Amino acid sequence: EVNLKPLIDSVIEGYKGLALKKSITITNKCADHVIIDGDSNALSIMLSNLIGNALNYGHHKGVVNVDVIFEQEKLVLSVEDNGPGIPEKDRARIFDRFYRVLENQQYSPTGSGLGLAIVKSIVELHDAEIVLVDGINSGVKFNIIFTNKLRRS
Repeated sequence: EVNLKPLIDSVIEGYKGLALKKSITITNKCADHVIIDGDSNALSIMLSNLIGNALNYGHHKGVVNVDVIFEQEKLVLSVEDNGPGIPEKDRARIFDRFYRVLENQQYSPTGSGLGLAIVKSIVELHDAEIVLVDGINSGVKFNIIFTNKLRRS
């Protein structure tokens, strides 16, 4: 069992320096005591990749929102930014290993193109689904949808 709020707080804490450097505000809107069945180390890596990407590609003085909501019998964990977004033509390939969006490499020139492939693998290990939707302004929002993993307390 994994309590999401402290897990998210821990990942955010690791990125405070980069967030400060880029003047990006990170918010954790997860309620206390939201518990799911899962691997805390794997979920931490997943969140680290998503939050790291949001910071690397996010605009100076931007925002990164991490949220957890309940929709019917599903828990939706989202990471949203207000960065440059992902062009429609690239969206089908962003979870491919080593794939990088050419137009966005100016924001993060050192990436390997493995982060989102790792994220997708972790999501699938948890029998969950990841969906990319439009975020704040032109940014992106990744929704990770968990079913049959909820433990409300």
